[in-house]
Amino acid sequence: MVSTFVALARDKLTPAFALHGEAWAHQPMKPAADRAAAPVVDSSRPAQSLSGAYFEDEGKPLILNAYDPRTDQRPGVASSHPRVEFWPPPNNPVFVLREGDILTRDNGRKYVVGAPRVTKTGIVIGTVNSLGGWI
Repeated sequence: MVSTFVALARDKLTPAFALHGEAWAHQPMKPAADRAAAPVVDSSRPAQSLSGAYFEDEGKPLILNAYDPRTDQRPGVASSHPRVEFWPPPNNPVFVLREGDILTRDNGRKYVVGAPRVTKTGIVIGTVNSLGGWI
């Protein structure tokens, strides 16, 4: 049984994702039979289009030592973990996002899913890594 909070969250978040989300194409992938080979398309899960939101928190300077002008030492940057959040469409409440799946943004940029998880309200969150350019 779904709690009242989860039901209310679903009612409120579904229009928000539809309005503010962007189109993403999901291509399920699985490891190849040869573990040294590239992943292959997973035909047991359907490819689908979803509405999702991309988040990348701002990185902050990681200054372990003060900058020394006599050297070329520069402070590093602690970068964030970019992520994509999906609200499963009503016609597919059991949307599964797995590590290694490919996500294509509406601008053509491709990402590979790192560590997916599902919140209590049903939002599917996956950390993503860019596949390098528009391929």
